[in-house]
This record gives sequence, C-alpha cells and structure tokens, in this order.
Amino acid sequence: MKYREDIYIGNLIKQKFEDKKISISQFAKEINCSRANIYNIFTAKSIDIDKLILISNVLEYPFLDDYIFQTPLTTRIVLEIEVKNGKSYIKRFEDVTKSV
Repeated sequence: MKYREDIYIGNLIKQKFEDKKISISQFAKEINCSRANIYNIFTAKSIDIDKLILISNVLEYPFLDDYIFQTPLTTRIVLEIEVKNGKSYIKRFEDVTKSV
C-alpha cells in the first residue's frame, strides 16, 4: 500500500470544519482541546492518529483515506447477446475488473 507524503492535514481539517459550519468552541469541546489548540491543528502538517480519528468522527469525514493512494481500476465487461425469434437472450456476461 502506498501513502501520500504531500498532505498538510491541518488544511484538510480546516476545510471540512468550515464546511460543517460549527463554532470553534463547539469543535474544541467535541475533540477535547482548547480553542487555541484548534488553530494549531489547522496549520499542522501532521497530527496524532488518535486525535485524527476523533476529528474524523466529529467532522464526519474519513481523513485517513486521504493518506492512501487509491489504486486505479480498469473495467472490462463482456456481454454476448443471442437473438432468437426476435427475442434477445444474454448468452454470456463477464465482468473483468482489476487493479492497474
């Protein structure tokens, strides 16, 4: 599994916090820290994993997913249709999805 190193988690947290439209005081209370510490979180490059999980729950956003490179998928579907007496029948259906 590959991980991204170019993430400034504080920026992402700040964006999701602003989207959620809750007050700094309420957010600080829900993640058990001071208001001043919230501003430090917003500028942090990294954060303690336990705190990040708590913030993820409060802001309802899976921040850990942003660290993991998603493996692209290629999809190929094979569909054979047979027509008999004016009616169509599926003869074969195959879904071949794989990681690139």
